[in-house]
Amino acid sequence: MKRILCLASAMVFACVLVLQAQEQGAKSTLTSEKLDKQEKDLDAQYLELTKRMEEIVKNYKLMEIKDIRIVPYQTDYRLGSDYIMIEKHTFIKDDERPKEVSGIKTKSIKIYTNGSAISKLEYVIYEKQYYSGVADKVTIVDPSPTSGGMEDIIFTHERRGKYLMKDQKMKDIKNTTAYPIRNELRQLFMIPNLAVFNNALLVTAEGYYQSLKDTDAIMMDFLKSSTKY
Repeated sequence: MKRILCLASAMVFACVLVLQAQEQGAKSTLTSEKLDKQEKDLDAQYLELTKRMEEIVKNYKLMEIKDIRIVPYQTDYRLGSDYIMIEKHTFIKDDERPKEVSGIKTKSIKIYTNGSAISKLEYVIYEKQYYSGVADKVTIVDPSPTSGGMEDIIFTHERRGKYLMKDQKMKDIKNTTAYPIRNELRQLFMIPNLAVFNNALLVTAEGYYQSLKDTDAIMMDFLKSSTKY
C-alpha cells in the first residue's frame, strides 16, 4: 500500500512539474511574440523618420544649396558631392572646476542621398576626456535605411584605439526576454537619435529659406524708400 501511495504521489508531482513547464513555455512564447511585435513597431517608427528625412532633403532641395550658414546652436552642417553631414557637439564641464572644459561629446550623421532618395546613413558617436585622454567612438552604418528593418545595421565600438566591437550586425545582438538589448537599442538610441537629426535638418532648411525672405524684404524696404525722393 505504501509503495502504491508513493508511486501515486510521484506521478502527481511529475504531472505538476509538466504543467508548470508547459505554463512557463507558454509565457515564454507569449513574451517572445511581444518582443517580435515591438521590434516590428520600432522598425516602422525608424522607417517613418527616414522617409521624413528624405522629404526634407527633396522638398527643400538641400543637395543644390551650397551656402547654408545659419544652423542650430552647437551644430555644423556640411555638403558633399553625394551626402549631407550634420554634427552636433557639447562640452563636458569639470565637476570640481565648473568653468573649465574637461572633454567633448560629438555625434554626427552622414546622409548619403542623390537629392531625393536616401541610400545610406552613417552615424558617429564620440566622446573624449581631455585630462585622461580616454576616447570612445561608436560608428554605426545603416546600409539600407528605407528597407523597413534595422537588422542589417552595423556597429563598431573603439576605445583607446582598440576595438571592443567590430562590424557587429543588429540581428546578432542579444534580444531575449531577460536581455532585450536589440529592442532597447532601437527604442532608446536609434529612433531618438534619428529624430534629433531630423529636427536639426528641418530647422536648418527652414532657417535658410527664411533668411532668403528676410534678404528680399530688406531689399524691398530699401527700394520702397527710394520712391520718396
